[in-house]
Amino acid sequence: MQTILSTSILHVLAINFEDRKELINLDVGALILAVGFEQSDISKLKELGYGR
Repeated sequence: MQTILSTSILHVLAINFEDRKELINLDVGALILAVGFEQSDISKLKELGYGR
């Protein structure tokens, strides 16, 4: 897992198949879904905060 633009991962949980089902509602400001298989040169994305 990679963090970008000064983000941090506070808590990572593995899937526990022995656990019971649970519905969790989260209030989030944004969701970023990035799919693909090629690396991009993000140095061109200064408007998104790269290089701060």
